[in-house]
Amino acid sequence: CGTGGSAYDLSESHKVHVHGLDLSVNCLLAALERASTRSGDVTFEVADVSNHSLPASSFDAVHCRDALLHVADKSTVLSSFQQWLKPGGRLLITDYCVPSTSGSTLSQGMQQYMAGRKYNLTTPEQYGQAVQAAGFEGVSVKDLTEEFVGHLERELAGLRAQRATFEASFGAAAFSAAEANWEGKLARAKAGEQRWALITARKPQ
Repeated sequence: CGTGGSAYDLSESHKVHVHGLDLSVNCLLAALERASTRSGDVTFEVADVSNHSLPASSFDAVHCRDALLHVADKSTVLSSFQQWLKPGGRLLITDYCVPSTSGSTLSQGMQQYMAGRKYNLTTPEQYGQAVQAAGFEGVSVKDLTEEFVGHLERELAGLRAQRATFEASFGAAAFSAAEANWEGKLARAKAGEQRWALITARKPQ
């Protein structure tokens, strides 16, 4: 759930309760600070989704945004999602992926990036297969890398526009590191090595 922006957006837009999980205490503290300016019905919990337990059949939907890239055993997490959902409940995941024809063709830079971040990336097809194996039906996998490139370009432009404010708060070195991170991600996405996939599915009735 990160700093809670999407949790509040979902709750306010759809008039629902949202329960957000994140490993980072700092992220959730930032999310809680948003409560004074947001009207959503949202709760947060510090938890590791890879070994967390929640009541079975208790959620109408599970939304996981760019998080399972940190998890090697995705099948266990996906099975938990399936258990937590009510019958007919919906699953929506976005995540980084590698190209379908990756294998040994990934560049050294991409391999170093994955190793440095400790990312465990699969192909979009493998993701869809894992979701289906976890007991979901109606599995849909879409490659949204073109949209991802657009998001990154806008975010990078926004970062540069706020350079003075950013550097005043965090320093020039921090700005340079953030800019280099976004530039690298954008270059990998444009090269087709860092993909962005949307996976949707539902729990059988």
